[in-house]
Amino acid sequence: MSDHRADQIVMTIHAGPEAPSEARRAVEDVLEGNGRLDDALLVTSELVSNTVLHSGIDDGEPIRLVVSRRSGRIRIGMSHARAGDRRSPRRARHGKGYGLSIVGQIVERWDVEHRGSTTETWFEL
Repeated sequence: MSDHRADQIVMTIHAGPEAPSEARRAVEDVLEGNGRLDDALLVTSELVSNTVLHSGIDDGEPIRLVVSRRSGRIRIGMSHARAGDRRSPRRARHGKGYGLSIVGQIVERWDVEHRGSTTETWFEL
């Protein structure tokens, strides 16, 4: 492996069962050797899984993934072309999992932004 890593990768993954593992591979390409790699992989997996399961997109539809590192900060975002559920993901819902609560404990910041027909979920470490 080279010691020279890209500072940013922009790629398209496709909604479906393989989307989280595709996203994790991209994160590893940018962050290999970074002390926050495991956190980044866990949060990426959770948020991509939520995108696939809860956004209303169909299997095979594109998800744009951006993984970047700059000035010691890691930012990972995923966006798709459907607005899906516009309720606040930060509100606890009875009967749902704890994934977003765990995300909130690991990351420095995260959010879901709706712009027209596009939704982006991102986080920073």
